[in-house]
Amino acid sequence: MGAQGFAGLGTAEETTTFPPVFQDRAPGSRTGRTASQRVFGRHLLRRLPAAGYRFSLALLDFSVASGVALFLGDSPARAVLTGTALATMQAVTGRYRLRRSLSLVDEVAPSMTHLLLADLAVNRILLAPEGAPLQLATVQVAAFVLAALLLVLAGRIPVFEAARRFRARPERRRATAVIGTGEVADRLAAHLDRHAELGLTITARLDPHELDEPTPRTDAAEDWPELTQALRRTRIRVVLVLCEGAHPVRVDAAARAAARYAGEVWAVVSTPGVVPAGARGREFLAGVPVVRILDATQITLAHRAKRLFDLAVASALVMALGWLMLTCAVAVRLEGGPGVLFRQRRIGRLGREFTLVKFRTVRPSTEHHGDTSWSVDHQRLVGPVGRFLRKSSLDELPQLWNVIRGDMSLVGPRPERPHFVATFGASVPNYRLRHRMPVGMTGWAQVNGLRGDTSIEDRVRYDNYYIDHWSFAADLRILLMTVRSVIVREGR
Repeated sequence: MGAQGFAGLGTAEETTTFPPVFQDRAPGSRTGRTASQRVFGRHLLRRLPAAGYRFSLALLDFSVASGVALFLGDSPARAVLTGTALATMQAVTGRYRLRRSLSLVDEVAPSMTHLLLADLAVNRILLAPEGAPLQLATVQVAAFVLAALLLVLAGRIPVFEAARRFRARPERRRATAVIGTGEVADRLAAHLDRHAELGLTITARLDPHELDEPTPRTDAAEDWPELTQALRRTRIRVVLVLCEGAHPVRVDAAARAAARYAGEVWAVVSTPGVVPAGARGREFLAGVPVVRILDATQITLAHRAKRLFDLAVASALVMALGWLMLTCAVAVRLEGGPGVLFRQRRIGRLGREFTLVKFRTVRPSTEHHGDTSWSVDHQRLVGPVGRFLRKSSLDELPQLWNVIRGDMSLVGPRPERPHFVATFGASVPNYRLRHRMPVGMTGWAQVNGLRGDTSIEDRVRYDNYYIDHWSFAADLRILLMTVRSVIVREGR
């Protein structure tokens, strides 16, 4: 299984925990609440311990950073901002995520980095004291980071211990299934039995080779119905999927089916080179690396942050470039008459269909020509204005409205028409996995020259690589590369 493994799922720092399957009371029994209310109430009660854990760490970081900053300085405003900056950075980078294996060693490097950045941003840049010598500022930064780091780590000891004791309670341990066989599975089972603080109890071990073949469609609602039924029968809450010794298709289908049923799924990766170096959510159980994965339908904190970024930037661009869009609309109207905008059906995230809008640059020769024709490059159908808009990419500007509506993102795999999604989905490996993330106005494949009549296989490879390694830094880089390619008109 290569880097595309679990491409339909993805690694995760924040996941949504689904409630188990609750059985309703027997017919005729009397109850004051409906079944959905009982499920919601129990689900809420299960989420409270995790919320308390996150709140405790956030309060600890805020108190330590602000307290040390106030002790070393004389400004309450600086202290409050420093504590807020530290807690915000820790939350955004997933340091408050409730991990299975809690370790102080894993907290040292990120906590030190965030303390340093918080102090530099607040006390050395935003509210820098006037006339402070460089030597004194350096000493103050070092003192703040070292003192706050020791207190932050010391404060985590009782929080981690409380979390371990809470998980070790018999009623809190989660029913766990291991999908796979071999020495790694045996070692993990023994490790979980010895370490109750992990909160996992193996209640089922499933051999994927003894089950029927998974369905070949990668976009099916249930890729492996027999496996899903087995998990439902055993009322599993956590699933460990082993990659070793199994065919990649079976492993991928098992992980996808488990993610759609269980609230917590870990890919147990014992094969070198399978887990990307920067995979988020990676931990170690019994010395074996595991990566937490989730179904593509789950919305994470990072997805929400990306959506807010898209909305803010797209709105600002519409206001800043409104005059340019109006100019383009007038030029299109003068050249081709009524019908300034071109509308076309496209496929977005999770296969949802939406209407993409662009400035009209060409008139299709038939009503549905643009829906089924791969490219339109007939000179008689493209006028001078349309040719200029296409070369300069100004015809794409109305898609900012799609971004504001939530149909698209600024950066992501380019959306395709339904006809070609069906065609390529049946012939190109991993093509439908591009729909794990919102489609974009520009993408990693496009800024690397894969546009127009280029290899679909290469585009899929680039798009899935972008999704597997997504970050805000990557989006900013792609946006800058897009601006550069538009200015110099690369590949045109």
